[in-house]
Amino acid sequence: MAGKKSVLRRTLNARWLRWAGTRALVHIVPPLGRALSFPLVSRAAVDNAARVIENIAEPFGLSATPVEVETILRPAMANDLGDTSTYPEGRSTLFTQAAILEGCDIAGHTNTILRRSDTALMHFRDGTPDWNLAKPVRLRERHVSPGLYTVCESGSHYFHFIANDVLPLLHYLDHWHPKGEILNVVHSSGEAAFKREGLRALAAAYPDIRLVEMERDEKLTGGSVLWLIRIAATHEWLPVDRAQADRWRDILLAHYPQRATPSAVKRLFVGRQGSKLRRLINEDAIAAMLAAEGFESFAPDANDQRGQIEAFRDADVIVAVHGAALTNLLFCRPGTRVVEIFPENFIKSPYFWLSRRLGLEYSAVFGGKGDYWQAFSVDPVRLQAEIRQILAGLPPAGGLSKEPSAAAMPQRSKFPATPPD
Repeated sequence: MAGKKSVLRRTLNARWLRWAGTRALVHIVPPLGRALSFPLVSRAAVDNAARVIENIAEPFGLSATPVEVETILRPAMANDLGDTSTYPEGRSTLFTQAAILEGCDIAGHTNTILRRSDTALMHFRDGTPDWNLAKPVRLRERHVSPGLYTVCESGSHYFHFIANDVLPLLHYLDHWHPKGEILNVVHSSGEAAFKREGLRALAAAYPDIRLVEMERDEKLTGGSVLWLIRIAATHEWLPVDRAQADRWRDILLAHYPQRATPSAVKRLFVGRQGSKLRRLINEDAIAAMLAAEGFESFAPDANDQRGQIEAFRDADVIVAVHGAALTNLLFCRPGTRVVEIFPENFIKSPYFWLSRRLGLEYSAVFGGKGDYWQAFSVDPVRLQAEIRQILAGLPPAGGLSKEPSAAAMPQRSKFPATPPD
């Protein structure tokens, strides 16, 4: 996310104008909505389901010191997505839903579920779909065999793939899916390698999964649709625990071939060299300072998922500029030290939350004010002082245990199979 746009700038752009214009036309000529797969409204999926499997809201939170509340959680309230009003108390609400929908299609241009009778968008709650979920496109109907289908809704964004696709699927498969029943997982063609291979790894781990590739100009019709969501009121806090993180790590490592020379780096610096967004202006100076402290610069490669897993798993200390690469904290061992670098005017909480959730030791360093694209610099002396304090506290052998946390096998739910009220 770049700097916040003014109301005028948010309005006067091609996407908004096309969205608003199409909404006006569909209001006047309702059949256009169906012809262009353009929903005017969203409807809560669980309220319109043929069968509700799970529909739970539960407390979700962390323990934060007064300093962490004031330096991380309160500033993040302005930047994190979703309801952040309870951040000062370190809490949120986790919503988990699974439901079977009938009479619905899967739209390839938005990876969404549309009700066939009125083109309403099946969603988390009633409302008005924004321009990301309502786009006017004439889709080709593709009839599929009867069965159960679910759609991967995320695009090719690393964090959102884990949050929106992987974690809800893992939860459903480990708790509710009837063994031996085929689940067709629909995904778009031409996706990033990490998403394509991640889904293949999931299918290898769960024999009931069949992957179904869909073109962006297609609309899948004819099957029952499984609605899945597992999301906090603040959309930044991943609903994951240590066992799930280890399970996902094991699934991926079983899928990717072993590397000839596994990573042996214990201290990682993850910068954003060459990035348009959140570029560290004095990254060369910071990298040189960290190299003198025994750190190696690491550029995560989306086409080398195993390399990312092993680098984060084996590291004792990770220093990183805020960004999606820190989703790899999922693969760290408990006790790993994490230092996240922010511009002072753009602080977010997802990796503070993830570190606390997974038993990692977290601290934040704040640089100067970022520009519109959040380019900023950080004081090398201040960062070095933080790093030396962390290094001084490492175990005498210079590192954590060489063993990752134990492999986590899925546990079937002990809850009754009947859906909650």
